[in-house]
Amino acid sequence: MSTKTTIKRVALVAVAALGIGLLPTQGASAAAGADSVTIASATSSTTVNATEITNQLTTTFIASAAGETITATAVLLSAPIAATAVVYGFQAGTETGVTNADVALTSSNTKFETGSQGAGRTTGKAKLEFSADAPGTYVVRVTPSGGLTTTAFTWTITVADYPAVDLSKSTSIRNVIAGVTGVAPATANSFASDQTIYAPKGTFAVGQTAVASVEITQLTSTSAAVHPTKVGKIVATVSGPGTLELSDTNNPTTSSGRSIELTPAGNVAYLHVFNDGTNGVSTITITIGGKAFATETINFYGAVATITATQKLKVAPMAGATHGCSAATCAATTIGTTAAATVKLVDDKSIAVPFATVTGLSSDTTLFSSTIGATETSTWGTFNTDVTSLEGTVSGKSATMTYRVNLGTSTAPVYVSSNALTFAVGGAPASATLNVTAGPNIGDKGVFAISLKDSAGNAPFDSSLDVDLTSNIAFVSSATWSPSNPNTTVLFIGGTSGSVDFYNPLVQGNVVVSGLAVYSSTNKLAMSASWSVANPTLDAAADAAAEAIDAANAATDAANAAAEAADAATAAAQDAADAVAALSVQVAEMIAALKKQITALTNLVIKIQKKVKA
Repeated sequence: MSTKTTIKRVALVAVAALGIGLLPTQGASAAAGADSVTIASATSSTTVNATEITNQLTTTFIASAAGETITATAVLLSAPIAATAVVYGFQAGTETGVTNADVALTSSNTKFETGSQGAGRTTGKAKLEFSADAPGTYVVRVTPSGGLTTTAFTWTITVADYPAVDLSKSTSIRNVIAGVTGVAPATANSFASDQTIYAPKGTFAVGQTAVASVEITQLTSTSAAVHPTKVGKIVATVSGPGTLELSDTNNPTTSSGRSIELTPAGNVAYLHVFNDGTNGVSTITITIGGKAFATETINFYGAVATITATQKLKVAPMAGATHGCSAATCAATTIGTTAAATVKLVDDKSIAVPFATVTGLSSDTTLFSSTIGATETSTWGTFNTDVTSLEGTVSGKSATMTYRVNLGTSTAPVYVSSNALTFAVGGAPASATLNVTAGPNIGDKGVFAISLKDSAGNAPFDSSLDVDLTSNIAFVSSATWSPSNPNTTVLFIGGTSGSVDFYNPLVQGNVVVSGLAVYSSTNKLAMSASWSVANPTLDAAADAAAEAIDAANAATDAANAAAEAADAATAAAQDAADAVAALSVQVAEMIAALKKQITALTNLVIKIQKKVKA
């Protein structure tokens, strides 16, 4: 119960004990009538050691005079065997809805008395409070007295155990241990987020050094702190370099081994990682309560073994100048914000090596100084560098630059060197050529590129120029500089712009692109290019139309030939018909003549027969 509640209860009990007279004694009062004693809920639930839950108790009756009293007495009827601290009782004095009543608490707040101030309906209210230190089911019995209602009733409370660890809500965050020489980053972020950590491998014989801490926080499903009685055992195992220590505090002392465990006193514990003289990637697996929880990595680096230089700029002014950006951050939007080269340092296991001192070595110190600027970037072990050309050099000449780290001393140096990069010197841009590689048809993809020369015909020093191109036929839009995106600043490195994709116009014809590459108001370089673009769909349609015309003409000729053949056939048929008709007449005549001859012959035979008979 709260301090405020306790004070109120103590005050009420003291007043009653002094006999100041809030209530007359029960023996002097008449029995209350039409009485009832009730609570708002017969069952409730809470968690172990939570703030007291409450249940509204209401006492009401009809008094015939002042001083009539109803009493409600609370007792703990049952509790789990594990319970050792159970708090229950009444709290009164601040409730609303109290009418015609004086109220008081007695017997360590386990009795609540409501006395009438006069005749009439009398209502008293109190809160019945409860809390417990063990899970299980508790029953508080409330027994009324002083009125006609004397049947006891119960309030059953189910107390849930402390919530268990929820590994999906729990966190594991790694930070450097600030102030350790050679550890990157140099400062921690108070476990706000994981840091990518690079630490020196150290020397085991000299003693191990704690380089990183992992804050392990065990939380419930609601992201609340797990109660100390519910925290899970933490087991941490390292694969690769390093040794470990688990502790309740973020104060590393001595490593305990490579596979260790701890049941922390609270919901937060710390895993400290020590170097052991071995370089490589350290992988630490963490389990809580026997279940996989997190994997952490620490990069332990050794001495620089390999330096890789990557060229970003190529030609410096022959008039002499520092060329390129050697700051920690180079935006690469202009020549001045572009590193001349980036240099990456790794050990023999390809682990980045931070905090080294990078120097340069020029093959020709009459062209380029060996003195360079070099600053480590946010990518540990990687440095932005510049170069410095010397005044009075000649366009087109070049020298190599090698980047080095001294593993020895100033008097006995032992250098690890990078691959050599070639840098040249040149003059200001003097001419520009627009190079176009284009497909033959409308919409085909093509490539623009611009090349520059200085007055000696060599690549000019690296510079930014404004490119403004126009075309006689509109282009399909492209992402960067082109006729569809005029007045664009372009970086020219080594005399070239790099390439830009474009798409041919959607209209066939001869495309002409021209424009300027502007170095300054007094140095504007003209350039142009042209090519033909065809429309294969339109050409195919024309070819198809011509073929259709030829086919139509052929069909007409065939039709005419068929008509002539039909006429000839008709004439031949008529001739045949006429011949048949003439032949028919002739046959008829011949048959008629034959008939006459047969008749005459017959008559002759008959005459001969008659003569023979005679």
